[in-house]
Amino acid sequence: MAYSTAANVRQALVPSSDGSQPTGAGITNTAADLTDAQLGDAIAEADATIDGYLSGRYVTPVANVNDTVPTPINFWSRDIACYLATLSYRGSLDFADTDPVARRYLAVMAQLKAVAAGTMNLPLPSNTGQGLGAARSEERRVGREC
Repeated sequence: MAYSTAANVRQALVPSSDGSQPTGAGITNTAADLTDAQLGDAIAEADATIDGYLSGRYVTPVANVNDTVPTPINFWSRDIACYLATLSYRGSLDFADTDPVARRYLAVMAQLKAVAAGTMNLPLPSNTGQGLGAARSEERRVGREC
């Protein structure tokens, strides 16, 4: 299951939106005008990015809690998907530093890098496999024995 929805992305891009795809006079001239399938592609890419950063320390894909994607995973997915969808909508034209979509994306990426580096923790099940998380646990255990 995706960490966010097309409606979440549309509402982040156009806060006054009800989350449905705009038509006719409701066209927003933003990435919110993209189809659900196009936004779904951006969400899938966003979720893969999140899983890539988390997988060294946490079990991925992240499981729902009470049928809800845990925070901040849902917000990260939405914000990365907004950025990717906006890139698609704009034809890959760059963002201004003051663009809220770009600022949210940069903030999320900084947080994901902090998680991957171990300087930010999440209340998620640890990855106990042979990934980076297991290697770090082994290093700590061996270090205490010396």
